Amino acid sequence: MPTVDECATHIRWLQDHGRGHESCVVYLPKVEAQRRRENKEKTHWIKAKVSLEAKKEWETQRDRYIGLVKNKEVAYSIMFEILSLISDEAITARAEESQPY
Repeated sequence: MPTVDECATHIRWLQDHGRGHESCVVYLPKVEAQRRRENKEKTHWIKAKVSLEAKKEWETQRDRYIGLVKNKEVAYSIMFEILSLISDEAITARAEESQPY
C-alpha cells in the first residue's frame, strides 16, 4: 500500500496533467478503522451475498448515482426512493419473466 508521501506525489502528477478537477477520496486505513469503531454517524454496513455480475451492476449504479449527486447519503436516499416507486406487482411480474421454465 502506498504511503501518504507517495500518494501526494501522485496527486501532484495528476494536477500537473490536468486532472485536478476530478473527484478524489483520500483513504487512510488506520483512520477509517478508528472511524468505523467509533461510528459517530451511527451508520451501518449493508451486506448481501450476490453473484459477481450483481455486485458489478450494484457498483456501477452506486458509482453512477454518487458521481451525479456528489453526496453519498443523498445518492442512496434517491436510489431507495426510486426503488420504492416500483409496485409489488411490477416486481413479481418481472421476476416471473426471468424464471427459467
